[in-house]
Amino acid sequence: MMSRYSIVVLLTLVFGTMASGCFGTPGKQPVSEEEVNFLNEIMSEKLRKAGIDTNFSFSGNSNMTVCLINQAAVGNKMPETFSYKGNIYLRYDNKTSDLGFGLEIGTKQKSGLMKQGNPICDSSFLYFESDSIGKIKIGYTNTAADAFCIKGDSVYVGYQGPGSGDLGAFYNVSAGALVDSDFFANDANALKIAWISPTISGMSLGVSFTPDSKSANLFRTRKSLSGLTIDDGWDFAHTTAFSKNVVTAGIAYEYGIPDDFNMKVSVAGWLGKGESSKNFSSISVNNVKAYNVGLVLGYKNFKMAAGFLDGGQSLLAKRFATEEDATPFDPEAVYDIHNLAIGIKEGADAGKVYSVGLAYKFGKWTLSGGYFRSSTKFSHSEKATAEVVTVAVSYVFNKVMSVYFEYDDIKTQTCDRAMKYKKACNLNCNPDNRASVFMIGTCINF
Repeated sequence: MMSRYSIVVLLTLVFGTMASGCFGTPGKQPVSEEEVNFLNEIMSEKLRKAGIDTNFSFSGNSNMTVCLINQAAVGNKMPETFSYKGNIYLRYDNKTSDLGFGLEIGTKQKSGLMKQGNPICDSSFLYFESDSIGKIKIGYTNTAADAFCIKGDSVYVGYQGPGSGDLGAFYNVSAGALVDSDFFANDANALKIAWISPTISGMSLGVSFTPDSKSANLFRTRKSLSGLTIDDGWDFAHTTAFSKNVVTAGIAYEYGIPDDFNMKVSVAGWLGKGESSKNFSSISVNNVKAYNVGLVLGYKNFKMAAGFLDGGQSLLAKRFATEEDATPFDPEAVYDIHNLAIGIKEGADAGKVYSVGLAYKFGKWTLSGGYFRSSTKFSHSEKATAEVVTVAVSYVFNKVMSVYFEYDDIKTQTCDRAMKYKKACNLNCNPDNRASVFMIGTCINF
């Protein structure tokens, strides 16, 4: 693999020498309030000229990426060579003497989004906040655990590797492996109530409650499930399971100042009831139980982040296949979803993720790199793993535009049980794979 890394170094040097601007971080969050929003400036000016004084504001971002990938395994779909994703946020803010309130509606655009049946309206919530009570959000917004979750890619620039959640669009992931640093059973922007405390002496706390994770969005397109009669060999965690009455919480401690030494440590957790869809209501699944611990350290222009996520047995079928109720597993056999022998066995889990990242900022440039590893068990001795090494450089031209270059070295491995299990469930069943992924992209904040 030395030649692969030599190419990375050479391309980075050449690209850095030729660049006359800066690379930037596309990110997944709205443009920060500290930044001047280009779109909001234009809209506000137009409204003022029309004689309208309003508390509405606009912000957003647009990220376009060109990808070149060289991978060993040929999967069942062609990898994307061009990716687009973006967000537009409309906010209304108002304030009385001691209470702020308003609403936010966020839309997202992404390659293939409509075809996949995902919601276009990404978030929509009301908020109330004050210096004494913190911030309360009611509506379609993220969980408190997600808000407090720290991962190694928290300091990445560029496309952000596993932190993007989109590596599977470019890479044929081996059966059962995880290449996403987010918790798969996090209910994202489902209908909920969330509270984030003010920061007092460096401490902050957050709590959220979600009645039903299926209430994912106001305009969600629901995919119907077939009326199959199945048993516990089914992959509930990724097809039919959902959660109810989910409580998530996070606590963090921050210390220091941004321009010198600073640190942040956090713990976040998810607890909820696991449910099967009505088509498979006779099958019980495990409750959602997961946690994340993370740390960010900074000193002047350096940043380091590390995180660990344990998904427990969240949403896995409760009754594991055992030697008493199933014939011995045969890697050469052809199985269907009714064969208990292919089911997950005792010792299986929903996955563990380890990640670490480093970043250094010099002028308008930022260089970042990191390592990601995940492991998902299908029994005590059978598992699928993933390793991702990410290197990226970014440079910000101005408040609106930035560009970046990123390289990801990805390696995923699987096992015979995972291959048979996923194939029987009509899910991804790629074999062991390895790839070099080169990305050049631009991000526009507006």
